[in-house]
Amino acid sequence: MPCQHRFHHILIPQQENLEFLFIGTFNPVWDAANGKNADYLYGRASSLFWCILPHAFNENCLIDQGPEPWAAFCTNHNTGLTDTIS
Repeated sequence: MPCQHRFHHILIPQQENLEFLFIGTFNPVWDAANGKNADYLYGRASSLFWCILPHAFNENCLIDQGPEPWAAFCTNHNTGLTDTIS
């Protein structure tokens, strides 16, 4: 059965001049009973993406920050996030 991606509204941000684009394979399941739901792309507690990515730009880990700082980081660094599932 087809489903709309949980973050369909933010895939490939509409900013111009992206320098970096991360293409993932995010599992679009949400409201899972086990509580492993993501608040943002790569935002599950088991993912280290939001710690590793800022370090690549010589910045501090953002793993404990949440969706708004993560989105701001992407905007500030001309970085887009998308998925193979739209």
